[in-house]
Amino acid sequence: ILYEVIEDHICRITLNRPERRNAIVVPDMNELLANYLERAQDDDRIKVVILAANGKDFCAGEDTRKVPVETYGLKKGERLPQSIRMRQIRKTYESMQRGLIWGDKVVIAACQGNVMGLGFSYALACDLLVAATDARFARRQARIGFAAFDGQMPMALLKLGLNRGMEVLLTGRIVTAEELKDWGVANSVVPPEQLEAEALRYARAIAALSTDGLML
Repeated sequence: ILYEVIEDHICRITLNRPERRNAIVVPDMNELLANYLERAQDDDRIKVVILAANGKDFCAGEDTRKVPVETYGLKKGERLPQSIRMRQIRKTYESMQRGLIWGDKVVIAACQGNVMGLGFSYALACDLLVAATDARFARRQARIGFAAFDGQMPMALLKLGLNRGMEVLLTGRIVTAEELKDWGVANSVVPPEQLEAEALRYARAIAALSTDGLML
């Protein structure tokens, strides 16, 4: 994950594993993202954070090839009680959620290609969502044997609406960028080559406002 200040008052955090479709290695990359979000929070010069990704895809979700079972409250050869597993899952994502949902700075998600699983959660947790026309969003966990109902569920239901949110979580179906715009979730949908400029357009408009006003 990369961190850079790209203009006065604007920084960009970039997922940078394009060879793995920017799949997230948990808990390491979650913790690194949380650290970068905290860095932006502590920098009085920064008003807006753009969360972006290199390559064709924003994020394919968790990297299931590198998930340490202990991260999810599991033990090899042993199935722990569900309550323990669910508490551990929530704990794993708490720091990231604090930075995206409760942080002082405005966060804009700029999404292209596949936006799956944890990547979809990242996008929904941001204050604004700008998507490329080729962006495809889904929570596919239920289809591969993982619970779709985790710490991200309240935000999914809040942003998508109760019925639509339940539909997306229960079926794991793919939602297009245009659908999210029709639902009032995506702020803007543009061709892929215009995504970076569109996110920056929003960031500049917000960065022109009072810092105190934005933090409120």
